[in-house]
Amino acid sequence: MGSGEMSLVHKCQPSPGGPDYIFFCPGCQCGHGVWITHPNDRTQAMWSFNRDMEKPTFSPSLRIDDGQGRICHMVVTDGMLNFCGDSTHEMAGKSVAMVDF
Repeated sequence: MGSGEMSLVHKCQPSPGGPDYIFFCPGCQCGHGVWITHPNDRTQAMWSFNRDMEKPTFSPSLRIDDGQGRICHMVVTDGMLNFCGDSTHEMAGKSVAMVDF
């Protein structure tokens, strides 16, 4: 992937300065970004990626806090979104397969 390119784990649009990968979250009903080549501007977080576009694994877990009391926390392993119990949406504690975005 070249500089400034973003890739959805299945499909995506370029987003200069944005996340390297983005995937759909059924709990939040939106995309979540993952930075693997440069830190996230807001949190300075970075993740490792197994480079498998069909069954991705990102490490460590992703925890998205919108600052308004809504939290989405998950572990992404082999293409499965494993939602942690501290997620504040209906997917908390559930595991679902990733879908095309």
